[in-house]
Order: sequence, then structure tokens, then C-alpha cells
Amino acid sequence: MMEKIICLRYPHLFKPVQSVNAIILLICLGTADSVEGSGVLWFITLLSLFVSAVATVLFLLDKNEPILYTITGGAVSWNVVEFVYSTVLAVLCFLSTWLSFTEPGRVKDGGSYLGYTFAAIFFFLQTIFYTAPALLFFDKMRDAETGRDLSNEIHYVDDAEVPYQGERIA
Repeated sequence: MMEKIICLRYPHLFKPVQSVNAIILLICLGTADSVEGSGVLWFITLLSLFVSAVATVLFLLDKNEPILYTITGGAVSWNVVEFVYSTVLAVLCFLSTWLSFTEPGRVKDGGSYLGYTFAAIFFFLQTIFYTAPALLFFDKMRDAETGRDLSNEIHYVDDAEVPYQGERIA
């Protein structure tokens, strides 16, 4: 039963995880005092939540390819779209990690800054949650471009099973 749910399979497992992590980031940012420049963190978090939630819903409803075909006429595949948004958001989340670590220094004395520290940790996790699928989709696109079919590759458990080009000479 669980194996039929597409979002529980790798690399699609990252879509709902990205959405949940974005909600955690919103909670972290909401607990900290607002300082000048923290709007960038809010924007990146809301963008991350929106993109991940839309991608998850489209994927669960199996509407990602039809909608993309309607928009691009089949010129762009879903893997390319996922690679692009994952890469862009990975870079933005990485920059947000750095920004989140600098924000506590801007909070006035007696203000709450711990949310920024936790946000930095969760932004780093979000960077990983976007980087892993981006790398997987890059490999998929590269294999599709070169015409390499991974389903027919032979994998040997150990070297004793590797066939030789000719018969062994005893």
C-alpha cells in the first residue's frame, strides 16, 4: 500500500519534506524579533513553501506533465523544471543560512533572537533537501541526453561472476 504513494519514493520524498521544513522555518522566523533585512528570509521561506507545495500537489494529482505540456508545448520536461527550481532554491536557502546566522546580532538587547539561530539550522537542512533532488534530476537529464539506458545495465555482486572475454587458461 505504502509503495503506491509516489511521494514516498526517492527522489520524490523530498517534495513533502521541503514543504514541512518550510512551515518549520516560518515558525522559527515568527518567534524572532523582526529586524531590518529579515524580509528576505521571509520571502525565501514563503517562496520555498509555495513552490514545494504546488509541486507536491501537482505531482500527487499526476497533473505535472499535462500542465507543463500545455504551457510549453512539450519543449520542457518536468525533470528540467524540478532541476531548475531545486537548484535556485538550494542556492537561496544556502544564502539564507548565512543571513540567519548574522541576524541575531541585529536584534536589540532583550529581544528574541533564538528563532534566527534555529532558522539557520533549518535553512541548512532545506538546502540539503533541495540539493539532493537537483543532483538526481541532473543525472537523469544527463542520462536521457546521452541516450544511456540504465535499466539494462548488468551489476555483478563480486568479481567471481564477471565473465571473461575468452576461456580461462589453466
